[in-house]
Amino acid sequence: MRLLRDVALIASLAALVSVVVRAREPGTFPLNTLLRQWFSRRPSRALLLVGAVAGVASVVVVPLIGLLGGWAQIAPTGAPSFRWVALACAGVAVKTAFVLFEELIFRGALVSELRRWTHPAVAVGVSAAVFAAAHSGRSFVDMVILFVDGIGFALAFVATGSLWIPGAWHVSKNLSVWLFIGTGTIDLTHGPFEVQYVGAEWLFGSAGGAGLLDLAVTTVIVGVVIRNLLNQRSGDEGCLTRHAADGASRRG
Repeated sequence: MRLLRDVALIASLAALVSVVVRAREPGTFPLNTLLRQWFSRRPSRALLLVGAVAGVASVVVVPLIGLLGGWAQIAPTGAPSFRWVALACAGVAVKTAFVLFEELIFRGALVSELRRWTHPAVAVGVSAAVFAAAHSGRSFVDMVILFVDGIGFALAFVATGSLWIPGAWHVSKNLSVWLFIGTGTIDLTHGPFEVQYVGAEWLFGSAGGAGLLDLAVTTVIVGVVIRNLLNQRSGDEGCLTRHAADGASRRG
């Protein structure tokens, strides 16, 4: 598993090096050029909100179902102290920076490089597999969820040509895991709440991993977000076509 993770990380970093080298121009800093390119197309606030809500929903829907059905309990992990607040603020900053770096290498660099050599659908699938492999060592269901998330993040990048929506989506999901589940990636301190499930681990998961319900919710959310993005893209392209046709008719 560790070898698989190392290979995935090396492949992603190699893609980053490749796009940086291709972006080199005299008197410029190539990584800065790429960042401007990948963040220059800012989507509407509505689409950004869709991405952020998707990240939160993919985490909180399952605990809510558990609470409503009596299969879960949620409780605060303890009274907040000044030290906890300081570590929590630092942890949020570190988590956000780490997620944005993941988007930089797995979507910005890897998807862009793969699209140079393959069909966009292949680039999306391969990048999602590499993203999941880079997190190997988790449960099988967790790995499948990471793959589905990777599909969603990559499609959001391809559909918008920007890292804004996959970044907002990914950041909100990782922060929600820490906020509502109590733990996550790169924890400087525990989250404010902890969810404990009673029975049916195959459905709800456990402290060691997600359950099938998490996978189902993630899959539905990815489908809804991508459908919204593609509909928005089709609408934008339709508007451009109509404007071009109107301009041509006026010139004629």
